[in-house]
Amino acid sequence: MQETKKVLAVGKTQKLGERIQNALKNIDWEMERLILTGQHLEEFSEQAYDVIVLEMCSDNSLSVLGDLKKRVRIPVLGVIEEENKSLLEKALEQGMEDFMVGTWNTFEFLMRIEILRKRYKTMKSDVCQMRSFSLDKVRRKVYLKSEGEEERIIELSHTEYMLLSMFVENENVLLTYKDLYKKVWDTDSLDDVRTVKVHVSNLRKKIDPEERGIIANVRRAGYIFSDL
Repeated sequence: MQETKKVLAVGKTQKLGERIQNALKNIDWEMERLILTGQHLEEFSEQAYDVIVLEMCSDNSLSVLGDLKKRVRIPVLGVIEEENKSLLEKALEQGMEDFMVGTWNTFEFLMRIEILRKRYKTMKSDVCQMRSFSLDKVRRKVYLKSEGEEERIIELSHTEYMLLSMFVENENVLLTYKDLYKKVWDTDSLDDVRTVKVHVSNLRKKIDPEERGIIANVRRAGYIFSDL
C-alpha cells in the first residue's frame, strides 16, 4: 500500500484549502487540515507533514513563516498573489524554500510540492538524531532537545561545530587531543592540549547544559563521546 503524503495548509481564508483539496484529488497526497492565519499554530511533529503551504498575503504571514521555521524543518511553499510580491524577498530571507506567484496553477502546484518532498526526504537522511540534540549536516545547524520542550537552535562557532561533527562520527571511540587538533585545526598540535580543552569545554556548556557527561574525559588522552 502506497503511503499518503500530507500537506499542512496555512492561509487567510478557506479558499486556499479548497484549491489544495481539488488539486490533490485522485493522487497519493492529502490535505489533512487548514489553519487560518491568526489562529494559534498547534504543536505538531515533523513527521506529520511532508510540505507546508503558506498563503503569503501580509506582514502577518511573515510572522507565521518565522514561527514555523523556528519550530520545524518541513519545507514551506509560499502562495503569493501578484499584488503581494513585495513580501517575497523577506520570505526567502526567512527560509521559505519555494513559491508560486500569481494565478493558481494546479499542475505547477503539484510539481512544486513533489520536488520539495523529495528534497526534504534527502535532507532528513543528513540529520544525525542523538538523544540530546540533532545535527543537521546540510544546514550546519544543531537543535538542542529538552524534555517537554520544543527543539531549539543553539549557536556554535565553526570550531565547535567541527568538534561536534567529529564526536558524532566517532561515537564511543576515544579521540585523542592530537586527533582532534589535527582534524579541526588541520595541523599538528605540537602538544597544544589547552586549545582543545577550552573549545571542548565551551561546546559542552552548549550541548550538555544538564551535565550528563556526554563528552567524557579520558585522563591524559582525550575524550569519548556517547549520547545513548
